[in-house]
Amino acid sequence: MTVVYKYPLRSPVVSVEMPDGGAIRLVARDPASVNPAIWVEHDLRQPAVRRTFLVFGTGMEVEAESTHVGSLIAGDYVWHVYERHRTA
Repeated sequence: MTVVYKYPLRSPVVSVEMPDGGAIRLVARDPASVNPAIWVEHDLRQPAVRRTFLVFGTGMEVEAESTHVGSLIAGDYVWHVYERHRTA
């Protein structure tokens, strides 16, 4: 079964447990809370994994071991969301 879930990004570093292999479909301001959030499409048959997302403002140093997943505009600011690389 495939579903899309929302994950609020309420701090600069957010770790969430979700089904493995989820594809990020949207990075935007959550209209319900005005906080940044990501919407991820999942196959609920997959086992759960922990994924960590990082939020950086424009001009901030980005963590080297991360991958850009999307950006969003919030008022006068542009925020950039990265996923920390998983370690084996």
